[in-house]
Amino acid sequence: MKKTLPVIFLLLFSFSLQGQPFGNEWIDYSQKYYFFKVSKSDVYRISATTLANAGIPVGSINHSRLQLFGRGEQVPLFIKDDGTPNVLDGSDYIEFYAQANDGYFDANFYKSQYKQPNPYYSHINDTAIYYVTWGNSTNNERMAYETAGDFSSFSPSGFFLKEIIQSYTNTYYSGEPIANQETDVDYTNAQGWFNSVLGQGSTTTKSFLTENIFPAGPNAIFKTVVIGASKDANAHQFQIDHRNSSGSFQQLHNQQFNGYEQVLVDKSIPSASLHSSSTDFRYQIISGNRTTIAWASLKFPHNTNLSGANSVEMGVPNHSTQLKTYYEFSGFNAPAGAHVFDLTNGRKILAYQQSGDYRVLIPNGGGEKKCILKADNSVTYINDLSAISGSGNFRNLSNLNADYLIITATPLWNAAKEYEFYRRVKGFKAEAINVEDLYHQFAHGIFKNPLAIKNFVAFAFNSWAEKPEYLLLIGKSITENYNRKNSVRYAGNLVPSFGSPSSDVALTSGINGTIQQPSLATGRIAARNLAEVRLYLEKVKQHESNNQPEEWMKNVLHFGGGTDAFEQSSIKNYLGLYHKTIEDTSFGGKVTTYLKTTAAPMQMTLAEDIRNKVNGGVSIMTFFGHSGGSGFDINIDAPQNYDNKGKYPLLIANSCFTGNIHHFDSESTSEEFVLIPDKGVIGFLAKSGLGFSPALNLYTNQLYKNLGQLNYGESLGKSIQKTIGEIQSSGNPIVKNVCELMALHGDPAIIINSFPKPDLKVSKADVFFTPGIVSTDMD
Repeated sequence: MKKTLPVIFLLLFSFSLQGQPFGNEWIDYSQKYYFFKVSKSDVYRISATTLANAGIPVGSINHSRLQLFGRGEQVPLFIKDDGTPNVLDGSDYIEFYAQANDGYFDANFYKSQYKQPNPYYSHINDTAIYYVTWGNSTNNERMAYETAGDFSSFSPSGFFLKEIIQSYTNTYYSGEPIANQETDVDYTNAQGWFNSVLGQGSTTTKSFLTENIFPAGPNAIFKTVVIGASKDANAHQFQIDHRNSSGSFQQLHNQQFNGYEQVLVDKSIPSASLHSSSTDFRYQIISGNRTTIAWASLKFPHNTNLSGANSVEMGVPNHSTQLKTYYEFSGFNAPAGAHVFDLTNGRKILAYQQSGDYRVLIPNGGGEKKCILKADNSVTYINDLSAISGSGNFRNLSNLNADYLIITATPLWNAAKEYEFYRRVKGFKAEAINVEDLYHQFAHGIFKNPLAIKNFVAFAFNSWAEKPEYLLLIGKSITENYNRKNSVRYAGNLVPSFGSPSSDVALTSGINGTIQQPSLATGRIAARNLAEVRLYLEKVKQHESNNQPEEWMKNVLHFGGGTDAFEQSSIKNYLGLYHKTIEDTSFGGKVTTYLKTTAAPMQMTLAEDIRNKVNGGVSIMTFFGHSGGSGFDINIDAPQNYDNKGKYPLLIANSCFTGNIHHFDSESTSEEFVLIPDKGVIGFLAKSGLGFSPALNLYTNQLYKNLGQLNYGESLGKSIQKTIGEIQSSGNPIVKNVCELMALHGDPAIIINSFPKPDLKVSKADVFFTPGIVSTDMD
């Protein structure tokens, strides 16, 4: 079996695209592919009948052309061919080892793979997808079949190495905060699914079954990762003890560390000191109020008594004095025969039964070998395969040369195609792409993994002669830690975003050498169904039919909140900057400002006056103040009370959480204002997490300059993209945070009522005569 180093697809900082792997290198687009899912690591078998029923012509192609791919690599096959030579028919089958999804691909979430706290557990799901195909090559990965039985030439070995890995995943930790408990979009130290939090003075015990130890074998190896989940004044200190063979605890490790570090403990233990049935490891938290455990493993020498098992994973070291390791296994439940699968070297090895025991010879090679002893009747059958895209052919995305990308999910596909058609009519080279195609091609088949989108966009930038400019995500996203263990939310995560907190900007940032700036002007329609996509598309059509300047298009509304006089004064000054910019530049706006003047949590304003102005037509509404997910601290009225069909403003909310379109159960304020038919707004730009006034002001002040003058006449998405490029920071985490978490809920290609020429219009109401009556008697 060919071994390759883990592929790091996209580091989350700037990088060069030259020679960059994207995840689809294993695909030959001239071939057909049929896939199946596995959620357990095991030996699997697919019968000739199942392959034929799926549409694979196994009866007419030489089976040497068959290939199996998983995790981006070709997987060795064992071919059972008892019928017609060189083809699969009758009782023939293919056999192989397939792994469930773990954290191997998640390493790409972290800026450094060494920061990944738990490589054994995926942030996304535990389901892996494997692909059966066939090509012209007959030189494909195969398992060699070994039948050696000359046992008298070898001395039996008394042990193999058994490894038990435990992941502790009942609590999600957001990692080290950057300020006021807001966390970074990027995955950081101490972020992931770990054990419940352990406070100072607490104790927890982890138990490992250690029956059938071989005491005379090599030392056992215990490993664990302990994580700090707070930055206390006192350092974290923990101690690990293990219960020895006499039943008493003895100290194994004691260590201090600071903050959000993760500590790898790697200890050697005499095998004779392990308990004969179950060995306990006790963790004691001596200081530090938030400590946790990511995972632990124990590898120890196990004797050849298998206690009735029918499947056993084992590590087999190279024999020091023999060319093969000889085992005589007792207590193995395999009434119909057994084989050892040497996964390191790609071998299937016959085990011989004698007097109830099984004997096998495993050749040296490859150092310690990962092997599985399997009873023949315990192999898992795959009974169903599906053709990629229904036809078996991957959609080849290597030469689309589209400037406007739409990424959506299957339930929304028909409406997304309607959106694609509309954008093409408007002159864009628009392409709708099913996110499931991206999972298969750019994430090794890991569904809901946002790296599929990031890798695809990087691929497009590297491969296409014409680079894409816009990215519209059509579909609701749900932050990964809220849907990982909830099947309803997982299904509702139609088009995933990146990180926790989630950022659509981060899906494409860094790809073309930037820091936080997205490579494409990016927006999302957080639709849950076809109707919501269509109602928003209708609003876009109405908005873009306003192709002549009107007086109402100059109207801008500002709303200022705040909890006290100082904060209200600061916000008033911020809004004053925007006021001056939007009135004095090309936009030539007419601003009306409403300010909160009380310390009450919410101040009711002149709702009727605001409603009348909105109904009469407004281009921009900007709020600055406090909010939750469902409203502002100065009342701007509810969108359902508006009557502004065809006159939809952009709403910029400088506040907390109102832009969290990635929440799972309730609608955000952003969704309420955008996903409402014939009223509300055309776009909602707001932070999906906590907001910090100076950074919000930096962002909005620059955005106003771009909308009003520097980028006047360009699309909203391009102005946002330009704004982030101008203020992005590698050294200021608060600025980084606002760049990544200001979420555009809407189409990035819309233009906010900007016209290339002086927008003067004379209406009937503007014409008058002095004097009021003109006659022929006047000279």
